[in-house]
Amino acid sequence: MRHKAMILAGGMSRRFGSDKTLAPFRGSTVIGTTADNLVQSGFRTYIVAKDIEKYSGIPVEGRILDGNAQQCPMTGVITALENVSEPVFIVSADSPMVNGFTAEGMFEYIEGYDAVIPDVEGKVHPLHGVYAPSALGVLRRFFNDGNFRMFQALKDMNVCWLGDDYFARFEGGTRVLGNINTEEDMGKLLGN
Repeated sequence: MRHKAMILAGGMSRRFGSDKTLAPFRGSTVIGTTADNLVQSGFRTYIVAKDIEKYSGIPVEGRILDGNAQQCPMTGVITALENVSEPVFIVSADSPMVNGFTAEGMFEYIEGYDAVIPDVEGKVHPLHGVYAPSALGVLRRFFNDGNFRMFQALKDMNVCWLGDDYFARFEGGTRVLGNINTEEDMGKLLGN
């Protein structure tokens, strides 16, 4: 079965200074590279965004409108889960180092869990994980209570945490979790 991947493109790029998703990255854009890595690995890939037209040139299976007025990652995850009936890989658009093999392997752990999330070097990566539809209820409850923090919602879910040892099995190791918030982050990922 080809798994679905949802790329969340709803951030405001405050720390980057311009729209980081459309910034040049290795001959494409940041989001283009993220999408290409997943598509080339066989994922049925979709972009979840508040402005889906901005990404019309990215070759993915579809674009899903996040129509929620609230600006936070949780709304993107909720929108993604509302559009699937099976577990889905969810990743932020600013993660051009994403590795399809690493993501695919995460599905092996989802049975019996609401989510499979990296917890590497003391840092949790909620926007680089596999979520089951069962996670939707918890996320909606937190959202409706005005608590938009993904980490807090994860504490109320049955989560399989993947550590450094999982990522060590794959090319790139934990580097595949790298995301871009600043120009300096981009330089690090590009090896500058």
